[in-house]
Amino acid sequence: TGLAPAAAAVALGMMAWGVRSASFHLNYSDYPLAALEWLRENRSGGRLLVDYNAGSFALWRLYPRFQVSLDGRYEELYPEETLSVVNAALDPDREGHAEALELVQPDYILLGRNMRAFGRPGSFGDRWRLLYHDGTYLLLGEQGNPMGVTGLAPERIAPIWQP
Repeated sequence: TGLAPAAAAVALGMMAWGVRSASFHLNYSDYPLAALEWLRENRSGGRLLVDYNAGSFALWRLYPRFQVSLDGRYEELYPEETLSVVNAALDPDREGHAEALELVQPDYILLGRNMRAFGRPGSFGDRWRLLYHDGTYLLLGEQGNPMGVTGLAPERIAPIWQP
């Protein structure tokens, strides 16, 4: 008799969990999914200048062909100076930007719409050209880099669990 209320509570809990898990879905709208897929399809590899927020996702989607400038492991793997250099390289208005960009030496730059430079890709200088833009993210590539073509969002994006 004492077990009946507990069993009922467990059963109700399991039903509630089943309803919630059935409606659960992953939301990747804040991640550069299409931009990184374009990079994977149109470039053979290189160094990607990316901010902390997108770094881990970029590492996951682009490894092993691409290296990222920073990712979520920065506290364990990178010196504090790395975060400062990457942030300076990504912000053309920041003091020391040109020196930081030269220090990082990226082949590609990923900018999200939340970054000040997003609306001003030309602020990185003549060395860089717009390779990809989808309204949320854009990719810049070195002017002299002959690999691939400029393009739009890929027609097909690989399943999220397919590296």
